[in-house]
Amino acid sequence: MDATDAKQTAAEAAHTGADLPPEEEVRAPIPPTIMALAADAPRLCFDPALARERAHGAILGAALGDALGLQVEGDDTETVADRHPGGNLDLPYKGAFKGHPPNDWTDATDFTVLVMRALGAYFDSKTEEPASDFAVRAVQWHRTGFAELGDTAGICPEGVVVRAMAHAGFAKDPAEAARAVKGPKADNGALIRTAACAFTAAPSDWATLFCEATHADERCAATTLMLTLLLNALSRVPATAAVPPTTAVAPIAQGRDLLTDGARKTDYMQRLTNTKRLEDLKLGERENRSYTLKTCAVAMWAYRQLVKTPAAKRDADFFKATVRAVAAQGGDASANAAVAGAVLGAVLGAASLPEDWLSALPNSKWLAAEVETFLSSAAPTWELPAM
Repeated sequence: MDATDAKQTAAEAAHTGADLPPEEEVRAPIPPTIMALAADAPRLCFDPALARERAHGAILGAALGDALGLQVEGDDTETVADRHPGGNLDLPYKGAFKGHPPNDWTDATDFTVLVMRALGAYFDSKTEEPASDFAVRAVQWHRTGFAELGDTAGICPEGVVVRAMAHAGFAKDPAEAARAVKGPKADNGALIRTAACAFTAAPSDWATLFCEATHADERCAATTLMLTLLLNALSRVPATAAVPPTTAVAPIAQGRDLLTDGARKTDYMQRLTNTKRLEDLKLGERENRSYTLKTCAVAMWAYRQLVKTPAAKRDADFFKATVRAVAAQGGDASANAAVAGAVLGAVLGAASLPEDWLSALPNSKWLAAEVETFLSSAAPTWELPAM
């Protein structure tokens, strides 16, 4: 995806990984330890069967949006309209985009997998340092991609992430490395990989930890927390029930509370509440198109579509129409459509996602298996023993 600020250099965009941490820092996870459960963690986090269905829906829904939006990544709204009259974007499509095979997702979905794997390692007591474990996995992904998929390298990681990974201490203390990054940091990379954190017993803690591993900006922390809590809340809405119009109130407030600057709080509230019309979000504008608050506003717009749509009409066609509308705005289309797909999928569940679109993804079955592996590790923590 594109970096938030237009001042990012071409050298960063073409980064090859030559200045990544040395091989000795890409170490194996810490030996197994007993996982410490927070004393104040909720006794019951989820209905297990519903949570599994909604987790698959959110993560696969995000991947669908990611892949759909990639074909118009970086285009302005007018260019998308010229090339795709009536917003007629679809999967499958022909042609590679930005080094990705046809119908593939971007680094956003790849990093979601890295988050799931780091969470799973912690829940399975294979590491007691999940942030460092995530960093190690991120460095390895940047070098080789996912070997089981035939990758030879991770494709086009976000500029802020590249700069954090280039820090010599990233694999040991990613948060410190992220704080050392110079220049703009308020990109949407942390936001769009957060879906898995919503399906844990401590979503706020995990959202913050994985955000701080690469994005040391309070706006990133605020939006990542807000989206994680929104997905968590939406995942509990019964399939036949209307989505309550108050569902987003608490997530928005908790995200706002992380902001210390008055102007940033104002920007945050204005962007997340002025979301009735998709056109008002100005997603296709080149300036700051990957700004985390701009993408978070897309999540709120998608949430509004859920609120005003009856349960009987929350189906695959509804998913397609909503995600298409976002992608047709252009800009950071893969990220924006991914966030919309996650919000919709958290309510629809995997069973209501468009099967033809899922079939078009080259590695959808692999991703579904990754989600299931993560859930097998996460589910035992949903109902915790008495303290």
